Amino acid sequence: MDSNAFDEHRITEDDIQEEVPVDPSNVQQSDAMDQDVPASNSKVATVQDLDGDEAMDEDEDGEGDDFTPIHDTSLASFPLHAPKSIFSLTLHPNFPQPPHALSGGEDDKAHIWNTISGEVVASLEGQHTDSVISVGWSADGNLVATASMDGTVKVWGKDDQAPANAEGTESWKVVAALEGPDEITWMSWHPKGPVLVAGAQDGTVWMWQLPKGGVMQVFSGHTAPCTCGSWTPDGKRLLTASEDASLFLWDPRSPSPLAKLNPHSEPRFQPFAESGGITSLAISPDVESGGKVAVVGGAGGMLRVVSLPPLLTTADVEAGSSSGPLQVRAVLEGHQDGDSVEAIEFIDLLGTGAASNASTAWTTVVTVSTDGKAIVWDLSTNKARLSVSHPTATALPSPNAQQQIQAGSSNAPKSGVPLSPITSLAVHKGTPMFTTAAAPDPSAIPARSALSAVPENATSSGEGGVPQGGEEEDEISPHGTLCTWDARTGALLALHTGFMDGVLGLAVGLDPDQSLDSGSHSVDAVALARGNSTAGGRAAQSQATRVGGNKRWTVIGAGDEGVALVFRV
Repeated sequence: MDSNAFDEHRITEDDIQEEVPVDPSNVQQSDAMDQDVPASNSKVATVQDLDGDEAMDEDEDGEGDDFTPIHDTSLASFPLHAPKSIFSLTLHPNFPQPPHALSGGEDDKAHIWNTISGEVVASLEGQHTDSVISVGWSADGNLVATASMDGTVKVWGKDDQAPANAEGTESWKVVAALEGPDEITWMSWHPKGPVLVAGAQDGTVWMWQLPKGGVMQVFSGHTAPCTCGSWTPDGKRLLTASEDASLFLWDPRSPSPLAKLNPHSEPRFQPFAESGGITSLAISPDVESGGKVAVVGGAGGMLRVVSLPPLLTTADVEAGSSSGPLQVRAVLEGHQDGDSVEAIEFIDLLGTGAASNASTAWTTVVTVSTDGKAIVWDLSTNKARLSVSHPTATALPSPNAQQQIQAGSSNAPKSGVPLSPITSLAVHKGTPMFTTAAAPDPSAIPARSALSAVPENATSSGEGGVPQGGEEEDEISPHGTLCTWDARTGALLALHTGFMDGVLGLAVGLDPDQSLDSGSHSVDAVALARGNSTAGGRAAQSQATRVGGNKRWTVIGAGDEGVALVFRV
């Protein structure tokens, strides 16, 4: 990466090159897409439910309501946590072979389950007495870790000695009960070996060797809860952050930090200390260099770009050389002050097809916040490429919202309609595609029917529509949604609906069914605005497939209602 790319630079919201106004019917089309759906086909679409029945119009319901019940666009569901919330969700490291997901929740349980059938594979229960807040697979998929608010971490392995189960489920047993802190805040497996690290409420970070469960290291330095952490892509260093606004880089072989930043040594970290600390971080996936840069986000919406010191060689260590410092290289401003940065991910904007391709220049990062925005940043120029907004409502524009805008317009979303706090982010590895999850704030949502809001009609002309004017605000639904986006253009590729409550967790992976002619209700939901549902669905699927590297993707969300829903893009 060119060193000039990280000239110290303060980025403001004015530097955002493009802010893409989004409602769920707005899908940007390329020239090829415009050929698929000619402008002459533009007309008002009629929304139909999944059984093909026409939605009731305002004359039939007698109330003049512009909305119909929401489509459930999922292909499968997993309800075993219901009615308790699901707090953590992840896919098997070799997904889709096997097509297994792992979830943990407020019911004090974790489950391994099949994402195709929605059937349980193994129930990991009876070992925790409080909510399971974090779950994860080991790098080889042979072990599973579950962390609970009861202060325990359990590591599970398949019990090959157990008798065959008539229901076809597997038996898993606890292979290690880990000694550690009183309360775990996050957990992460080593990217290559059977080593587990976890941050704690008391500020410490613990590391264990599995499957024996012996403590390898306890890292001390944070003076407040350790909120997040990540291994470098080569697994040779660990970066951790805290509510005290400190950032530490560790060598797992030593209890002493290699480098650190805090408000006392770096004034540009002082805003973290004044607004609740650091909430999220991500390290560039440069495997050969062990990660060159990290992006750190805070509870108050601030972002800092931090360069990591070069990895010491064996010769450096033998010569007594010490690690270089962590250095702030840019201040990024774009998220709303006071809204937490919930997740950060580097993304392959060129779509090289591999998560850690040696030729990939990792200069693009996506950040999401409770302000409802996802911002795509270009770190080679220290500018934001674009910003998209996750709408609170599954409410699309009413039929009288006819005004169209050109792709890339700076028109703002309709005034008065709140955005949906984004809770989770996942990139589709090797592609410029990413998905966001939302959990609307009930206090910001007017009371209405328990049914989700979907319009009877939406406009279509090959460009996206943005509602303008009108005497009444669009009605809003509290139901969570997932949105899949193109990071290059801000195009909304797929809208995933069916949740009755907020979505807290998100996972994506290659779909087990790579047949490109298999349908996707999630894409069809967005394509309704294209006038002809068949042609629109075909065009939307074509666009999503191209952006997704000519592959199909599984998208899974879960949250407050305790049901995980499986979608396809």
